[in-house]
Amino acid sequence: MISTRVFQRLHNVYQLGLAHYVFPGANYSRFAHSLGVCHIAGRLLAAINTNNPGRLSDRDIQIYRLAALLHDIGHYPFSHAMEHAIRGHYAGQRFLEGSPAPTENGQKFHDLVLDNEPASYDHELMGKRIMSYDSQLIGALKSHGYPPSDVIGAFAASGPGSLIHLLSSDLDCDRLDYLMRTAHHAGMPYGAVDIDYIVGQATVDDNGIFCFRQQGLKAADHLLISRFFDYQQVPFHKTVVALELLLEEVLSAFFALGEINCSAVDMLQDIDQNSWASFDDRKVVGIFREFLADEQKSKADPELALKVKSLLDRNPPRLLVSFERLADRNGSVDRIVYSGILDRFKQNVGTWAQKTGIPRARWMCWDTSFPLTKIGPTMSVTKAGARPIEDEEERAVRILTSRGTRGGSSSKPIMDFDQALMRPLSTQLYDAIRFYVLLDPAEDGMRELRTQAREIVAADFKDIPFMVS
Repeated sequence: MISTRVFQRLHNVYQLGLAHYVFPGANYSRFAHSLGVCHIAGRLLAAINTNNPGRLSDRDIQIYRLAALLHDIGHYPFSHAMEHAIRGHYAGQRFLEGSPAPTENGQKFHDLVLDNEPASYDHELMGKRIMSYDSQLIGALKSHGYPPSDVIGAFAASGPGSLIHLLSSDLDCDRLDYLMRTAHHAGMPYGAVDIDYIVGQATVDDNGIFCFRQQGLKAADHLLISRFFDYQQVPFHKTVVALELLLEEVLSAFFALGEINCSAVDMLQDIDQNSWASFDDRKVVGIFREFLADEQKSKADPELALKVKSLLDRNPPRLLVSFERLADRNGSVDRIVYSGILDRFKQNVGTWAQKTGIPRARWMCWDTSFPLTKIGPTMSVTKAGARPIEDEEERAVRILTSRGTRGGSSSKPIMDFDQALMRPLSTQLYDAIRFYVLLDPAEDGMRELRTQAREIVAADFKDIPFMVS
């Protein structure tokens, strides 16, 4: 499996996008990460069998290890930045608009209901399409007696057991590897979690739901807190955000120009023609360089040329002001304030551009609402009585508990426990909005221009108490 072209491709896809421009050591690949996720999945599955003897067969374990190994196989170059750009560009389009049906290449995709396919794929659906149609990958799986549908079923919770949350939850094999690996490569302390103890507490309840024994509750709390600070310090670092925001704008422009095509039809054809394996970070950087080398193209759109050059030369957009706070995830007033700041940016940015002389195309806005847990507090609902287990709730960290006179075990989300730190913290969102401007280093007075822009913007938001300038 590791030797297939589509898996080897992950050597050339950075796990952290452009974070290595800020943290030079944070340049590890999705290849290394995927191997780590497979390894941790194996350890979790072994712990489940230790704590529940005979619960999983060797075949069950191997299917989930394969699913863990292949979980990132559908990631685009530069990962989430490109996926966001793809989603924005193809939003609202129908699958067949502007492109030939993929069935023109033969009967390879005959089982797809084309009218039901989205206009573009997120990385998870792209991964499933690769597992379904890449001939080399299919051959490697089938040669060892594992139909691709079995591995895909593990992602869809339709495979053996119901361990989807081992692959996708607040505390899954993906996040465990990510947190430790990012901390190591970025030089941050937030990956110093008790991985051995957490893994040793992995189990399932009587419903087959992946969870942890109560002894692991505090270690799980610690991991979720560590993940929160990791995100603030690495992916949400002001310069990492600036570069990713710039990359997303460049990619969106290249989609509009037809320089890069990432519709669902294009991706299916790439799989069919075995060209997906060469669609990586290096390929996209090469397209950027070709654009700058073509004087006709670069002179036709000087603003785009500036953005591409700034990206390649590490000239990030400059932060003007930011708004950051912890807010109530269910608070209507907080949501109104958050939306109001974004609306005010859209209304005022044209005026700021006129006052400073900085073209409107160089002003950028980034926002995020990051929760500490996938779902909010559920204690009040739990106390009201029994409730069905919803899929999203399963993907919260679940802790084993025993109840009832007949014995047996069930599990519930960590925020349902009085002693869990996540109980109060699950009510919170980290709200952040930042305004950036891209400046041309070739222009005189760049520092003064940035100061002027910051003062103008800050003056229009002086009524917001949590503005950080």
